[in-house]
Amino acid sequence: MTTDMDSAVLSGTIGLAGAVVGAAATFAGVVYQQRHQERTAREARRSERAEAATEAILAELLAIQALARRSEEGLRAEELQERKRSIHDHVATIIQVSHRLTEKRLRERVQNNAFFVLLSPPGDDRSRLDKRLAMLHLCEDSVLALGAHLRGDPPPEVGLQVRRLHARWPEFLGSTWYVES
Repeated sequence: MTTDMDSAVLSGTIGLAGAVVGAAATFAGVVYQQRHQERTAREARRSERAEAATEAILAELLAIQALARRSEEGLRAEELQERKRSIHDHVATIIQVSHRLTEKRLRERVQNNAFFVLLSPPGDDRSRLDKRLAMLHLCEDSVLALGAHLRGDPPPEVGLQVRRLHARWPEFLGSTWYVES
C-alpha cells in the first residue's frame, strides 16, 4: 500500500509540477505578448508623430518658398518687416517640430537648412536676390530629403548650392538658435 501511495503522490506531484510549469509558460507568453504589443503600439505612435511632423515641416518649407519667390520690390518697410517675421516664424516652427523626426541625420539636415534660411552674419555681401535664392535652395534640399524619407528612399545628396552655403559659414552648422538685432 505504501508503494501505491508513493506512486500516487509522485504522480500527483508530477502532475502538479507540470501544471505549474504550464501556467508559468502561459503567463510568460502573455507577458511577452503584451510587451510586444506595447512596443509595437509605441513604435506606431512614434512613426505617426514623425510622419505628422514631416508633413508639418513640408508645409512650413512650402510657405517659406512662397515668400522667397515673391519679389521684394515695391514693398514698404513694414511689409518687409512682416515678411521677415513670417519667415522667422516658419523657421522656428520647423526647428521645433523637427525634434519629432526619428532619424538623426534627417533631423540635423532639416534643422541646418532651416537655420541657414535666416543666416546673414556680419560681412554677408549677398544681394537680397541671392539670399532669396539661397532660401529656395535650402528649402528644396529639405523637401527632397523629407520626401525621400516619406517614401522610404535613401536620402538624396545635399545640393551644390546648399553645400556651398554650408562651406561658406561652417561655424554655424549645428546651430538652431538665432538672435535678431
